[in-house]
This record gives sequence, structure tokens and C-alpha cells, in this order.
Amino acid sequence: MRKVKFYIAILLSFFLSHSTARSQDVVFNHPYAGMLYTNPAYTGIFGPGHAGAAFRSQYTTSPSPYTTYYAETDVFIEDWKSGFGGYILNDRTAGGQLVQTAVGLSYMFSLQVSDNIELRPALQGVYHNKNHDFQSFTFPDQIDITGTLHPVRPEGYEPYNYSAVDFSTGLLARFSRLEAGFSIHHLGAQSINNQSVTPLRFTLHAKYIITLNAGDNAAEVNLDDWADLADIKLIPYMQYTHQSVYQYINGGLITQSGALFAGGGVKTARQQQVVNLALSAGFITSNFRIGYSMDFIALGGSLKGWSGLSHELFVHFSFGNYNEPASRRIQGNKWRSRSTCGCYL
Repeated sequence: MRKVKFYIAILLSFFLSHSTARSQDVVFNHPYAGMLYTNPAYTGIFGPGHAGAAFRSQYTTSPSPYTTYYAETDVFIEDWKSGFGGYILNDRTAGGQLVQTAVGLSYMFSLQVSDNIELRPALQGVYHNKNHDFQSFTFPDQIDITGTLHPVRPEGYEPYNYSAVDFSTGLLARFSRLEAGFSIHHLGAQSINNQSVTPLRFTLHAKYIITLNAGDNAAEVNLDDWADLADIKLIPYMQYTHQSVYQYINGGLITQSGALFAGGGVKTARQQQVVNLALSAGFITSNFRIGYSMDFIALGGSLKGWSGLSHELFVHFSFGNYNEPASRRIQGNKWRSRSTCGCYL
């Protein structure tokens, strides 16, 4: 058992330091697995409302894989041109020795600039709790060249419990075929128990919709026309995340044909010099969708053959109907959010 925990500690020491052990946020592989967590401007994007959940298991061949549980829900109120939502996230590392929990509430205002342009500024408040207990681990720094174990733990790995509240903000711009957004997390972070706060997390993301067989109406296809399942759509996407010394670049292509979608991509972690390859697939019905994504380290030094596959499962349930656009543009005196569901695969 000691040997097992020793190898876990080696992995932890590769990813964590005095600062990063307390600071690094979860980064989902699939760009739309945790939408409100990625950008609060997605609040109300499904129009009538929706509930979603995601599960991620990482480093599955290690003795204690990393697991992340996530759930979100939101609703759009047309008369107020506003979206309201919330999420809860629980991340467990190394058999529960490192546990992070976050609960967020978000608000979004929809501003229709023109028929083809919508801006969605948003604000989010988040409560964080992080409980790290390293007592049961043996770290490489505790063993000298003779193999003698020293009880003194390396600096930065003392057990601690950290609670804080902070804010996030985001903006989503939606055009006919293009969508782009950015978000900033951990603004004004205030520690509840005098622990160091989490550094800012910056995210940039975008996607573009290409419809292959729209025929004579190809020029009129836009983000709200996703529901025509007879069309074949190509959706290239990218996401860049920067937090402290960590930088992640996630990009790929999703193809939707009928009720099925599939895709692939690459995710890089520059600090760890790791490159992951990812594959995803899923199924869509009138108001329910489910998707699965897997990734593995293609380039990553000593971790390449040790970490195994990572798995991600996500589901979404719409309070309305996925086979109809969530809403249209302004119709008479009635505001209509230009939300789109089918492109969030």
C-alpha cells in the first residue's frame, strides 16, 4: 500500500507545487461539458431552460484516478431578456485526499444588437472549498539515497482546508455562423480562513458552423437553424485557458449528421509539456442528448504510458424541445433569445 501511495505522490509532485496545489481549476476535455463553469454568459443559452450533468475520470490506470462530478441548470426569462442559472462541481484527486467543491450562481442579460448579432454579458458568484490532506502519502523528497523515510513533509504539502468566495464575468458574442466568448474567474477572491486565494483563470473560446448540404438555402443558414437534422454540419472549435503558470489549448472538429454527432481534437498543456488526443460521440433526441468523450496522452514524457485513458460523460435535458430553435429574434413586442441548442454537443 505504501508503494501505491508513493507512486501517486510522484504524479502529484509532477502536477502540484506550493502554489498550484491550491490553485489549479478543473479543465474539461469536451468544450461544452460544463458550460456555466466555462463561461457564465452561457446562462439561459437553451432558451426555455435546461439541466445538465457531466462526469470525468482521469488517469484511470493509476491506483486512485481523478474524478470530477458536475451539474448545472438554467432558465431564460424572455420578458426580462435575462438568464438565471447555477452549477455545482466536486473534484476528487488521489482517492479523495484532495477535494475541491464549487457552487456558482449566474446572471446573463441578452442584448440583440441586430438581426444577426447578439451580445450576452454575464456575472457569476462562486463559493469554493478545497480540502487537501497529504498525511497518508509518502513523497519522493521524504526518502534519502539510502532509502530511509523521513517524517518531515516537503514544504507546501501540509494539510489545509480553504474556503473563499469570488466572482466571475463573461461575454458571449453570437453572429450568423460564428460564436466567440471570453471569461475571467476568481475576481475579487476573498479567503474565509486566511488561506491564499486562487489565481485568476482566463478563458477564450470560439466555434464556427459549416453546413454541407443546405442546398439553395445555404446562405440563409445560421446558428438558429441547427434543428434541421437532415443537414450535415461541421463545427470547428477552440478553447484557450490560462491560470497562473498553466496554459491549455483545446481545439478540434465536431460533425453532426441527423441524430448523431462525433468528433476529435487535441488538447495541450504547455506547463507539463503534455499533448492529449481526444475523441467524442453522442446521440440527440427531441429534448435529450448524451455524449461521451475519451482522451489519452500522446506526448507527455513519463506520464504517457502510465496515466491511461480519461473518460468524460455528459447529458443535457431541455425543458423545451431540441428539435425547434429555442427562440427566434424579436417578434413584435416579444423578445426572443437567439439561443441555440444543437451546436452544444
